Amino acid sequence: MSQPESKKPPSRGTPLFGLAAAASFSLSAILIRTGLATGAPPLVGLWIGFTISLLVYIPGFVGSLRRTPPVNRDPLGYTFQILAGVAITLAMWFRYIAMYTVPIGVVTALGRLNIPIILLFSPWLFKAKIDATSPRLWLGSILIVGGATIIVFLA
Repeated sequence: MSQPESKKPPSRGTPLFGLAAAASFSLSAILIRTGLATGAPPLVGLWIGFTISLLVYIPGFVGSLRRTPPVNRDPLGYTFQILAGVAITLAMWFRYIAMYTVPIGVVTALGRLNIPIILLFSPWLFKAKIDATSPRLWLGSILIVGGATIIVFLA
């Protein structure tokens, strides 16, 4: 009889992908705001962004299916991925609308509020800690939210 597959969290690796994501989001905010300033509607920009994403992701998705056979995949994982897709789609739509009406600094600062929301609600929603927390992480989160609050109220 085979052993059940362990559900270990992903290993901790280099933060380079996180830094690349932050840099890409920063650049995208500037490009979105510039595009919106020329008169392009937010929904058109969002459509263009998701179309480009789809064209980039399809080859990677097909390649991953070839490398990893669809055996023993938990259907609940797909449910969470679908819900995450809906959430990120709404988030990006709201981001475009916000950047159409509010300065980039305010939108970006408010976006940093996701850190304490994740820290507070993921154990409650999923009855388990997604990531380990520490006093240092909470302090950093408080500093980020404090800085975001200052930016929002002084903008």
